[in-house]
Amino acid sequence: MIARSSFFAGEPIREAKIVRSDSGYLSAILPAGKRAIAIRIGADTTAGGFILPNDRVDVVMSYKNIESKDQVFVTETVLQNIRILAIDQVIEENEGEKTKVGSTATLELTAQQVEIITAAQKLGGKLTLALRSIEDSEIETSDSGTHLLSSGSRKKRGSVRIIRYGTSIEKTPKK
Repeated sequence: MIARSSFFAGEPIREAKIVRSDSGYLSAILPAGKRAIAIRIGADTTAGGFILPNDRVDVVMSYKNIESKDQVFVTETVLQNIRILAIDQVIEENEGEKTKVGSTATLELTAQQVEIITAAQKLGGKLTLALRSIEDSEIETSDSGTHLLSSGSRKKRGSVRIIRYGTSIEKTPKK
């Protein structure tokens, strides 16, 4: 058995706080209907490395707009209030000081959020995790990145989304 969350001294052990570990650890702690996906991160994209497991974050995407003649970057929040399942951390030595640096973060997402984050990664931009206040963790949020996905069933929609050099366009084949 694996503890799903921390126990306090004297707290009774309830079925809801433990899981059977017949399969892997991550799949055992993942709630029903949720998916786990890892994204590449760095100290500059994770609030200076202060994001830890069970923190809540917003996922922000930045990419260069190639349609603009000037060097214009587009930045938007594609997912909000996302739980961090894990951050891999490696201790590195930097000028005699030991620092912890992570290169991937594992996020807890719904099936649609997995599609949104995958589309955002394919745009070739940079994904940044913005740490949310613990006070904001219960606030109802929406997935603002749904515009990155084509609407409707894949078999019925009859169109193709083309992402080229950070720009996304929808094309309908000619009959």
